Amino acid sequence: MTPEINLLQHIHQGSVMGIDSIRHMISLSDDSAFTSALTSQLREYEDVKAEAASLLTRAGQTPQGISVTAKLMSDMTSSLKSMTDRSASRLAEIMVQGSTMGTTNLTKQLNAYHGHDRSVTSLAQKLLKTEEKNIEEMKKFL
Repeated sequence: MTPEINLLQHIHQGSVMGIDSIRHMISLSDDSAFTSALTSQLREYEDVKAEAASLLTRAGQTPQGISVTAKLMSDMTSSLKSMTDRSASRLAEIMVQGSTMGTTNLTKQLNAYHGHDRSVTSLAQKLLKTEEKNIEEMKKFL
């Protein structure tokens, strides 16, 4: 697998994880302002996912999602963490933790990337900026 394909798959999987996590948090939230913020974030992740999928398809690759196990673990973890407190503050805290993990993982992937395709690095930077922006936005609800 080329460095570009590897990073694109990671971007695609990271955006899928973000989409799934946000949808799950929306289902737990009863705060309209928080839900609105999440809905805006959802669109950003969907844009990154679509762009990664397009680049992968053009390269003759099939975009890979996250495993069923990873999705179930993520949903279970956020459900357990919010079991006794489903306030916007608690849900925002969970989102900050998830986005921080996403930022860390993507930064590692970018540092390990030795390819030269600017469209791939640009998309990775877009996802990284999205994660960072989302962390700042969620802080408003803490």
